[in-house]
Amino acid sequence: MKNKLITTLVTTLLLTGCVIGNQMASYGNDAIVTLGNVGVKSGQQGGHISSVNGNVEVGNNSVVKSAETVNGNVKIGSNSQTSSLSTVNGNVEIGENTVVDGDASTVNGAIILEKGAQVKHNIKLTNGDVILKDNAKVLGNIVFEHTNYSGFLSSRSERTLEIAGSAMVRGKIILYTPVTLRLPKNFDRSKIDDRSARAK
Repeated sequence: MKNKLITTLVTTLLLTGCVIGNQMASYGNDAIVTLGNVGVKSGQQGGHISSVNGNVEVGNNSVVKSAETVNGNVKIGSNSQTSSLSTVNGNVEIGENTVVDGDASTVNGAIILEKGAQVKHNIKLTNGDVILKDNAKVLGNIVFEHTNYSGFLSSRSERTLEIAGSAMVRGKIILYTPVTLRLPKNFDRSKIDDRSARAK
């Protein structure tokens, strides 16, 4: 019975055009898989890099059009560039001095900007933390979306925003859910738009 189920699953995946296995992109090409990890080696250029179930990793000094997955982490190395980074269940890690020309987003996971990293639009997430290290910049908003978790799950979805003293947020910090704020003493608190009470 087990072998028959596995055979049926594999056959279904193959017939629906699913791509299984790890892939690396180079020379501006896309790398798109259903089951497996995708990436771009350091110093290479890739197109759209995506997976449904797998991690996405872009090396240092690389350029990709976008990097996304559904179930997995997205990591882009130092001194790299992309238009957007996104996942649903996983972390987004942005390396030192890397530029994201659009948004960085996750639903369940953390978003971390290393030293000097820059997101030119918005950071969006629901359950997880945002960490901006030294000289990191967000030129749009940081948005913590409303969560539907309740009861015992709420303890697993605690959220924190931590901003280093030399980091910068040009837009607003919009909170649709309670968030622990660890901000520099000189942070402009007029940027905090706490909508969490109204979101309930």
